[in-house]
Order: sequence, then structure tokens, then C-alpha cells
Amino acid sequence: MTAWFKKRSGTVAGTAPRVLRTTVPDPFLNLQLDAAACHSFLRKLLAVFVVGGIQLSIGVAAEPATEEKEGQKARVLGEIEKDFIQIRNPQRLGVTRIPVERIFLGNHYKPNIARLPNNELRIIGLACEPHHDFYAKNEHPIFRSADGGRTWSKLAACEVGRWEPLLWTLKDGTLINTGGGPWTRDGGVHHIHWSEDGGRTWTSPRTAVTPTSDTWPLTRNVLEMADGSLLAGISEHVVNSKNFMWRSFDSGRTWSEKYPSHFEDLPENYPYMVIGEAYLWQARSGKIYTILRVGMFNSWPIEGTTDPGTNDHSMRMVVYSTTDIGHTWQQVGDLGGYGEYFPSILRLHDGRLLLTFTMREPFEPNVFPHGLRAVVGQETEDGFEFDLRHDRIVLDTKGPHGRNPVSWSGSIGGTVQVDDGTLVSVYAYGGYPDGNTSKNIDFDTEVIRWRLPEPEKG
Repeated sequence: MTAWFKKRSGTVAGTAPRVLRTTVPDPFLNLQLDAAACHSFLRKLLAVFVVGGIQLSIGVAAEPATEEKEGQKARVLGEIEKDFIQIRNPQRLGVTRIPVERIFLGNHYKPNIARLPNNELRIIGLACEPHHDFYAKNEHPIFRSADGGRTWSKLAACEVGRWEPLLWTLKDGTLINTGGGPWTRDGGVHHIHWSEDGGRTWTSPRTAVTPTSDTWPLTRNVLEMADGSLLAGISEHVVNSKNFMWRSFDSGRTWSEKYPSHFEDLPENYPYMVIGEAYLWQARSGKIYTILRVGMFNSWPIEGTTDPGTNDHSMRMVVYSTTDIGHTWQQVGDLGGYGEYFPSILRLHDGRLLLTFTMREPFEPNVFPHGLRAVVGQETEDGFEFDLRHDRIVLDTKGPHGRNPVSWSGSIGGTVQVDDGTLVSVYAYGGYPDGNTSKNIDFDTEVIRWRLPEPEKG
């Protein structure tokens, strides 16, 4: 469990060559048409066809919906772009680039993706328009795909979990939303919400409410453990924060068990949350791991270094484990470098693991561009192994080469695998236009469909 934890395990990320760009192809007939021909074809031949959430019907003369930004070419919602992604520092994957499809979903921040048992996909993100206070005032849509992520339609607007909503699917099909809100009469806030109809309607259990209106970030995911129960963590966002674990035994309908959680070897007077915004994962042995998001203002630097950042974009990942369901946690080691966090781990069909994470901004040894990254790893009986220095899969390189407030990676997305083996990830790139924080935040969201090379034999 120690070989894969390195004190400086970042690496240089690069850009990918751009190739043929196609606009609004017909995903069912696999025709490559230009925009005018595709629009004409859809108008005349299809009764109802969904492209990126826009329904086109016979006799409707409207052009495909677009989003146009000042000084830039308008983009078509649902357009598919053929591209390649680079593999940086290749070692075991055996290739240096992978063909991909990118699908534009509009102007959203911090999107994330979930897969239902019926192979349908859901994406939710924070709409950047029309209000400057986008967290509280904008409509945050849920998108649905029934064809492995090639076409998308708007399912519903999500009225719960408005503070950075994240979607997670349980084995029984229940969809969990771990975003905060709405507020309750006693000043607390609902943190966990559940849906039995794929995200169309939601229920917010009273047992998933924090005791006060203070900031209590939740873990980024809810862990469905081997025994079928659910585990989540919650943390105060203050100096020497209190941390608690929550458990549910009925697929998130109620959270009947709550207890304090102690972390060993924290920095003295650590000023921020601990398990808040962490990721939970269970090994085959039953041991539970959490990947924490830590640091900021040199509060938890990598040994022998100084945190190079001036805000939360230089935060990083530290791994802890527990053998008593989170009553006590022991530090395992560092994972990655500065500016790398928002992790998720996917068990692939072939038995390998995929770690998807965000390089929020580049800090040495990483360089621009920032964006969504992934590495392939191995599962052991008691844990996992990832090498973040080699075979770095560069999923997103589109963000401007600038730092906050001009640009940063807006991804917390993760990756899912559909029945045919295709991997589907989601990311966002952008910032404040010209670095002007009085303007609306401006991020583009894209879905990327891709496949890994076959695993090595022997």
C-alpha cells in the first residue's frame, strides 16, 4: 500500500492535436453532414429527434439552438467533435493518444455524471446564466442520455441540492444527490436527497439535516458498502473542525446512525474542513478509504515543500483509511501534487481501476493547460495502486492558459462506463471573462466518450 504514494507525483500535461470537426451529425445513421444539410434532413424526415436537449419536429423551421459568446463562433448544443486525447509519459498503456468524441452541453459549472442500472446516464451542473449569483438563483438542469452519452435531452430542473449538486447511483437504482439545500426552519440544511424515478422528482429526508446554519460540507459521494448500508461524512468548515459519519440502512431514505469521526496526524490547529468534500471507497477486504481535499495557504504542505498557491486551487489529495467504519482514521499518504483533487474511482469491466481527478490549476511540476485527468490503476485485496506520474490521460485541455479569476478547471465530473465498454466523462472549462469577477462566471461543459487500450497480457 505504500509504493504508489509519492511526495511529488505530478507530471507535465500537454495539448492534443486538433482534427476534423463535424457539426450536428446524425448519431443513429452515422452520417457526417454539415450544419445546413443536417438541419434540413432532420426537419424533413424525423417526427421528433433530440439533439442536446433540443426537440426538432417536422415542419418546425427553427435552426438548431446555439450559444454565442462575444468575439467567438456560436456553438451548437449537442454538436459532436471528433478529436484525440494525449497520454502523457506513457509507460504501460502502450499508446500516446486515443480517439474521442466530445459533445457540447452548454454553459454550466462543476458538472458531474452518473450511470443508472438501465445504462441511462445523468449529468447535473450549475447553470452560469442568467444570474451572477448562479448558486442560488439559476436553474440547474439534469440532462439525460439513453445512447451512451452521444445525445442528451433536458430531463428536469433540480430544485434540491443547489449547492454543488452531485449525483450517485445505488445498486437498486436510487439516485442520490449530495448537494446542500434547501434550508430548514431551524436553520439547518438538507444535505442528502434521493430519487426513485431517475432524477425527475426528489425527496429530502429530515434525518439528513445539519444541526445549524453553519457551513458543513459533506463528502463528495455516498459510499454503498458491501453489506448494503450507506456511509457519508460531514465536517465543519472551521479551525479544529468536528467530523461525523452518517449511516443509512434503507437506501438513503433515513440516516439513523451518526457518530463522531477522529482523524489522526492532522496538522496542529488545521483551519478547514477535513472529511468535507472527500471521496469514500471500500476495498475488497472491507477496509474503507477516503481521499481528502486538504491544504490552502500552506496549512498542510507536502513534506519538504511550501504550498505555492494563494487560494483553494492549490489544494491537494491525502489518503486515509479506517477499519472501524470511520470512527477513527489513519493517514496512508499523499496522492498527487498541488492543485490536483476532486477524485473518483471507477471499477472497470476488465478489472482495472480508473482514477479521474481535476488539475484545477498547474503547479510545479505540472504546466498549462489545466483540466480533467485520469490514470489507470490496480485493485489489491486491501486497497488500490495508482501512479500519477505516468500514463496520464489528458481528457481536457481547452481552458485558457490563465489562473483564477481568468481561468481554472471547473470539473468535478468523474467517469462512468456503459454496457459496451465506452467510458463517458464530463468536464467544464472557463473562468470570469477578462478576469472581471463582476461579470457572470462563464464555463462551457462538454461530455467526452472514449475507450482505453486493452490491458497488458502476462
